[in-house]
Amino acid sequence: MLGVFDYACHTQADRMLDRKFYSEVTDADIGEQISKVTGGEEGFYRTEQLGNVDENAANLNRIWDMGQYISSIYSSSCHGGYQKFRKETFQLEEPFRNFLMQSAVHNPVYQRFMGVKYVVSRTEVPGYDAVEQCAGQNEGNARADKKNDSEWKVYENDQVSPIAYATDRVINEEAYRRLEFPCNQLALLKYAVVQETAGAPSSRDDGDFSDDKAGEGVNRIQLDLPETIDSDTDEKFRIDLPDPQQNEEEREGEKVLFLQFQIENLKPSTDVAVWAEGIRNKLTARNHFYYNENTEFTYAVPLQDDQHTIEMTFGKGHYEIRNVRAYTGVLPVREEKGGLYQSEFQADREKTRGNRIEGTIDAERPGYFITTIPYDENFEILADGKRVEAEVVNTAFLGFEIEAGKHEISIVYHAPGVKAGKMMSIAGVLMMLAVIAFDIAGGGCHKNLILKNIIL
Repeated sequence: MLGVFDYACHTQADRMLDRKFYSEVTDADIGEQISKVTGGEEGFYRTEQLGNVDENAANLNRIWDMGQYISSIYSSSCHGGYQKFRKETFQLEEPFRNFLMQSAVHNPVYQRFMGVKYVVSRTEVPGYDAVEQCAGQNEGNARADKKNDSEWKVYENDQVSPIAYATDRVINEEAYRRLEFPCNQLALLKYAVVQETAGAPSSRDDGDFSDDKAGEGVNRIQLDLPETIDSDTDEKFRIDLPDPQQNEEEREGEKVLFLQFQIENLKPSTDVAVWAEGIRNKLTARNHFYYNENTEFTYAVPLQDDQHTIEMTFGKGHYEIRNVRAYTGVLPVREEKGGLYQSEFQADREKTRGNRIEGTIDAERPGYFITTIPYDENFEILADGKRVEAEVVNTAFLGFEIEAGKHEISIVYHAPGVKAGKMMSIAGVLMMLAVIAFDIAGGGCHKNLILKNIIL
């Protein structure tokens, strides 16, 4: 019965896992290459495995090495602040029907913000350079003339943010929330966002802060997208990009197309999907249990220097496209001194494990310690052995004020309920022992039965 059921219901409905696909995404060579780059990296960065939509879905929670940190997650319980940041603040693409599936993304601004320094992929990754590695597990991040024959390659971007750093380039949250798309994304590559605090650096820097200051070099463009799609098949279009402005051509950095539009699903019982240069956004059918509410499709598409068109695929269905907004811009080049990432946190690999992150930082100026670790009230932060107050930075992440100079930093997460759970377990054991002792003292008539039940 199981054989017939699996074939009739799963294989025919294309729900059976393909053997070749499984072998590809679990290729041991991926883990070997990730171990090499994480083993040789002295900083505190993320490493992700990136591919097409199916590959990203398979790798949502996958890590290959304990030194690998990722930004994706698929869990029945989610961090509300991080979820809101991805969906509302940063407006990342949502390629899946299930809103709990928060994937690795192709957005180059987000990759930089989250510190995704290394990406493992079978295809070239825009904005990243291939890393040539020596054979052998302990060769670290070394480059070599010998080519890596594997179809999986490691790509590196040295422009990304560290996972933790100190800076005095800040704006307050109220000023940041006034920014519109795409300036709200680009601003996070130039400034850290902190809450309003008397005497904080934000009170000096945000007086004249605006979209013009945050989105310097951004140009709005006109894209001719179809207004209505009513088709039983996917339809591909080649969309022309207008000629770049003169000032944009002279700017150094990675070029990006920012695109946003609203979807009106005229057949709400079916899904809607639209691809831009292979990046998918999906609106779930209204009756789907995990309806994702993704009615505004947002893309950040890396562009080649001589690229004049983009390929867009409009999935089957009946829907309207409204309020199209498109911009071109150039990502800022990371400054070695005086920029946002003024002082990098150096994690101690031996002590950073489990619920603990430890290391040192030499802050050039008084300001803020910024991380891309989602904020939670159960974090305990010690600077030079003294407890400091944690704050929400960049609207959803963990941070705190820091003085200039070298500091020993310890960040410990205390899971809520752990102490109570341990106490209840100990109390249960003591009660069990008390029952046994009472039974023995009373003649032991039920001793064998109690011990038998305990063993079972």
